[in-house]
Amino acid sequence: MRLNNDFFTITDACTDEGNLRFRIRLNPDHFIFRVHFVGNPVVPGVCLTQIATELLEQHLNCRLMLDTATSIKFKRPINPQIEPWFAFSKVQKEESGLLKAVFMIEDEQAQYAKMSLLYKVID
Repeated sequence: MRLNNDFFTITDACTDEGNLRFRIRLNPDHFIFRVHFVGNPVVPGVCLTQIATELLEQHLNCRLMLDTATSIKFKRPINPQIEPWFAFSKVQKEESGLLKAVFMIEDEQAQYAKMSLLYKVID
């Protein structure tokens, strides 16, 4: 399921000293927030990894499939009212042929998650 332009929209994108950053706006009216969690909406972790995948696909202009989540650390819940940055500090091809992406989800006040993911390039 694609989430861009439904669950979230990109409001800013920039590259700074080799780092890739995307600011997104979440859709607080999306049906996911009606059930996760009622009265206290929180972005599901699986949606965060899907958002990261879609952002990388857009930047690299290719399709990716998540192969391995080598590290995922959720530090704070993300509610749909904030506009977080997805800050990719490393995107590199590994010897195995997989693409490694290390990124943080943050805003001006806090860091919400840090992930290290391996992808297969599928086209």
